[in-house]
Amino acid sequence: FQPIVGSRNGGFGTGIMFDNTLWYSEDTDSECLFMMELKYQHKFNNTECRMYDLCNGPLSRFLLVAPETDPFARTSGVPFLRADTEVNPKNTLDWWLSIHYERCSWGFETAYNLFWRDKESVTPSNFAFENHGIYDNTRILDKTSHSKASISDSFGIGTPDTTFIILDSRNLNNNSAGAKEALSHTFSGTVSYANVWCDLPYSLACAVRYELAGTNEHTSTLENWGIFGKASMSF
Repeated sequence: FQPIVGSRNGGFGTGIMFDNTLWYSEDTDSECLFMMELKYQHKFNNTECRMYDLCNGPLSRFLLVAPETDPFARTSGVPFLRADTEVNPKNTLDWWLSIHYERCSWGFETAYNLFWRDKESVTPSNFAFENHGIYDNTRILDKTSHSKASISDSFGIGTPDTTFIILDSRNLNNNSAGAKEALSHTFSGTVSYANVWCDLPYSLACAVRYELAGTNEHTSTLENWGIFGKASMSF
């Protein structure tokens, strides 16, 4: 649930592609290739609309709020936690390495991919809570506000404020509006077969992939795996 609504950041990038034949044999109709691709990109600052959490924990942007003049009139807090924000996405790096071996109609490939994205920095502006505080769901009567509420609280759970506490910019978690650092290592292997049937070239391929997320607690990537198949015919 990255708090991003679109992106209009310009930037610049550079990269390099490289491949080399490690060996080739006409006798066995086989060859082995080494391939590499390295891409770097830097994005410039720009102003975007972002959503913020409060300091009340993850997803606290979805807490209900109410005005001080009528603590019973609950409403969504989302409109008050959306603001134009100067965003600096910084840098991304994508590095891919592969060894590809072919023998007759068969192909075998193993690859490694490193992906890294810098942590965004954000500068919020123009917040107006209009005398709203977090809605008190701990009691039916004599409502004030519930400034310590979290999204996981059940009705009637928690201690309400003795007096109504109005939200202000000090209650914002500024880091919640920026994408976290991302780091992942992806390992993959592919087996393929290509031949001709009735003058029609065709190919079959099967691949497995495993993505290992970075171990840093501040990164936002998830571990996952996948199996893929592909069949094609040209005519």
